[in-house]
Amino acid sequence: MSRVAVVGGATGVGRTIVEEIAATKRHVVFVFTRNATDVFAHQAGVFVVVVDYSSPSSIAQALRENEIDTIISTAGVYTDELAEVQFRLIDAAVQCGTVKRFVPSDRNYPLSYSVNKNKIIEKLEQTSLEFTRFIIGTFMDYYGYPHAPTYLLMMAVGIDVENAVAALPGDGNVPVTFTYSADVGKFVAAALDLPQWPTESFMAGDKLTFNEMVKLAEKARGLTEPTFQRLWLLAKNAQDANSRFIMIRLRSSKRVR
Repeated sequence: MSRVAVVGGATGVGRTIVEEIAATKRHVVFVFTRNATDVFAHQAGVFVVVVDYSSPSSIAQALRENEIDTIISTAGVYTDELAEVQFRLIDAAVQCGTVKRFVPSDRNYPLSYSVNKNKIIEKLEQTSLEFTRFIIGTFMDYYGYPHAPTYLLMMAVGIDVENAVAALPGDGNVPVTFTYSADVGKFVAAALDLPQWPTESFMAGDKLTFNEMVKLAEKARGLTEPTFQRLWLLAKNAQDANSRFIMIRLRSSKRVR
């Protein structure tokens, strides 16, 4: 049995991971969060811990008091400030003396904040902590909302199904990995039982091209012929292509049971 701290576990994929780990009834889950929450008030085996992330010593105390042996971070690292929290988590994990395993935040997109993610991995490599990066590709949730339950904050990534618009990188024929958040949660929960972790853990719900995804979206909407407006994104480099490819349009996020 592991005692797992899920950082950022009150929302998004973190909440999904918490629920899937708790469902195994083999581990005790602690949700580390900045603010108190009652979303797990009726969830057996899940405990909420309000944590001050301003210093490694305060984080280490929370880890030590709850005898945490595994940290799973789902908090974003999109800015230098957020990345600094990850560095403090690693320092705290080393200080506390109870943590053996660490899962850093990762989304596998080659955007500007990848520099921070690389620094986080480099820092982990300098410790004795066992760690793994869960490489998931693109969340499948973004294409099934609101019919597929999810806790993710919705955004249109490449394909905006509702408005029948697709912004596709290159010619749209390169295979892409898609994984549903609930499957990510199950995968992470199962990984806790592994005796050893590789430094990279890959998962894939499906693999297909964005052109194939557009056809599926058109079929799902009952369209009998190509209808989606397609925007072909050609860029000087991969980072520029991906930054232009990810179209963000916020919607309400809700997971239905």
